Amino acid sequence: MRLFFTGSPEHHSRQPEAAVRVASGRRRYLAFIAMAMASAAGSYPAYAAEQQPPVNFAADQLLYDDQADVVTAVGSVRLEQEGRVVTADSILYNIREDKVTAVGHVVLTEPDGSKYYADKVRLRQKMQEGYVSYLKGELLDGGQFKAAYAERSRTTEEGDRIVMHDASYTACAPCQTDPESPPLWQLHADSVIHERDQKQISYENATFELGGVPVLWTPYFSHPDGTEKQKSGLISPTLGYNSVNGGYGGASYYYAIDEDKDATVGLTAYTRELPVLSGDYRQRFTDAAIDLSGTMTYSGRIVELNGVNTHLSDEFRGNLEFSGGWDINQEWRSGFDLNLTSDDQYLRQYDLSDDDILENQIYLERFSGRNYTDIRLIGFQDIRLLQDQENSPNILPEITMSFLGQPGQTLGGRWSFDASALSLQRDGSDPDTNRLSTNLGWQGRRISDTGIVTKLDLGARGDLYLLTDQNGGENRTKSRGYVVGQLESSYPLLKTLPETGGQVILEPVAALTVASHVNSQLEIQNEDSQDIQVGVNNLFDINRFAGYDRIEDRSRLTYGLRSSYVAPKDLEFSAFAGQSYNLESRDSFFPQGSGLNEHSSDYVGEINARYKDILDLNYRTQLDRTNFGSKRHEAGVTYQNDRIELEGMYFFSKAIEGTNFNETREQLHGRGRLRLSDHWYVSGGASYDLGADPGLRSSLTGVEYVGECLGIGAFMQRDLTQDNSGDPGTEISIRIGLKNLGNFEASGLNVSDNNN
Repeated sequence: MRLFFTGSPEHHSRQPEAAVRVASGRRRYLAFIAMAMASAAGSYPAYAAEQQPPVNFAADQLLYDDQADVVTAVGSVRLEQEGRVVTADSILYNIREDKVTAVGHVVLTEPDGSKYYADKVRLRQKMQEGYVSYLKGELLDGGQFKAAYAERSRTTEEGDRIVMHDASYTACAPCQTDPESPPLWQLHADSVIHERDQKQISYENATFELGGVPVLWTPYFSHPDGTEKQKSGLISPTLGYNSVNGGYGGASYYYAIDEDKDATVGLTAYTRELPVLSGDYRQRFTDAAIDLSGTMTYSGRIVELNGVNTHLSDEFRGNLEFSGGWDINQEWRSGFDLNLTSDDQYLRQYDLSDDDILENQIYLERFSGRNYTDIRLIGFQDIRLLQDQENSPNILPEITMSFLGQPGQTLGGRWSFDASALSLQRDGSDPDTNRLSTNLGWQGRRISDTGIVTKLDLGARGDLYLLTDQNGGENRTKSRGYVVGQLESSYPLLKTLPETGGQVILEPVAALTVASHVNSQLEIQNEDSQDIQVGVNNLFDINRFAGYDRIEDRSRLTYGLRSSYVAPKDLEFSAFAGQSYNLESRDSFFPQGSGLNEHSSDYVGEINARYKDILDLNYRTQLDRTNFGSKRHEAGVTYQNDRIELEGMYFFSKAIEGTNFNETREQLHGRGRLRLSDHWYVSGGASYDLGADPGLRSSLTGVEYVGECLGIGAFMQRDLTQDNSGDPGTEISIRIGLKNLGNFEASGLNVSDNNN
């Protein structure tokens, strides 16, 4: 016979006394059975019995001892409440002593699918204290824990505590052939204490085991239980070795000051240098936020003096980073970024940053519909090697405004207006540049009945320059005006191939650009238009100079052909080739080697191909207009299947006179990964310079084990660096990843190469 009860006690007023008394007490014991088991895992909140919602109850047999005031449910007992289900062989409820005992195959199933098992559960003190014998949990994320027994107590002195004894946790599934064998890894502790009021979990005599073999031990550690966003405490320590600084170890403390502010302080000690002190303070306001961090130490460094590496004596060194932002209203926001360091090696020596130039700025921005305004003050600190440093200007200020009309609103197109102001200030005798520029444009687009796509761009620009020579020369003022129009047309042709179902698209495209002549361009110092090279991306641009200081003022004809083939789910292929032809014979300001300095430009092309998610190829080229000689090649390939992952890139570019790229460059990069078995991988990669000073620049090799719950790998990276750069030569690292517990890395095992 099966007995079923549901709802609240008053719903059973006509049932026998036993049923009524069970109904009145069942909320409490079901609630706490579920709570005690899950609370031992640290995941179930405590509720007062009267707060519990209705419970569904079923059992094969229900017994009531009116002398002892004990209710016993026997046989396939099932309690269900809000998606949680508790099953057991029997449940005994001593109403007089307010004790509940569940015995035999006790199982709690959470709504998310997690399950908790126990041999016996005992509850007392209005279900607020309890004991669970042989607790086992199977969590939804794959984690599993066990405990010989668990206790929960509530006292005035200790608060709400859950203690699991002889407890272990792992994210590894049991071995199918030998379920009793130890998991690949597990965390074991004599006691795991969850102090729910303090929201803290602590471990006593904890050991990390691999394959049942202890490898790490600590007498005590603790961490927040994850139920609150902030919790003060120690952050995981770091250990390593650096050839410059020696072996090191560091620790940090996180201080949760308040809900809107926190701080972190840390100290890293080295065997060859004095310790480094670090700090970070963050605060959030209603409409703003700030972040202030920095490090400092007292140490020496290696510099090059008269061609000889020299070790400088110890001195104060450090860095400072300070940033903030303020949302003024719905349209305006402002902010600042401050980045400073004591010398050009400090950040790299202590592995804080790989940046070559530090940027400092204050900015104010406005967003309104399609319009944008940006005002910035910018300064730079160049921390490249001494021979590469330049007198970088400060930008005081840069103002940019952009206004854009609605599509089709003006003469069937849309208008645009852009304005900018710039002041470049340098120290010493180098010249300063001040510029004011405005540009008015209009763009319209039409598609004819025959499918021809036509786009018309019109623009008028004016610039005013004030050039200041700080070497005793006179200030000069230069102005210039420029109007331009470009008509671009394309005719896409599509054909479907009945044999394969694929589609072929051919799209010839041509553009006519007419521009006015600009006088005296060479009298204006070129600050922002030095990266000049023709390519697929800029072939059809109205002005193929980057920046403002140079303007392409020759009328020209540009033409090209786009093509593509798309096969259903298998293959995609696209290609482009094009060239431009100058219609005027005026002198060009493009440098030699750019591909744009002659009457007709170099040829540019691009090919892309992709086969499923297996193979991806891309290739770009620049060929000499007279003999099709190579001036630039960029080729890349990506290939992967179930066993192999490959990536490769080849780059070649001839020198461009009068620019920063005054040497021919040729480089080859590659990396790969091979799966040797279900869990073992080997990987490698290298960068090789094929230019004027050929040789290996960097290499990486590694071996990895990637399992269901554990990943471990050893890697060696070699970089050819100078001793006076602060960078290490060879780095050996060991990385360990544990499912659900995060990644651990023994990094910084760096060995110097003493090469240049």
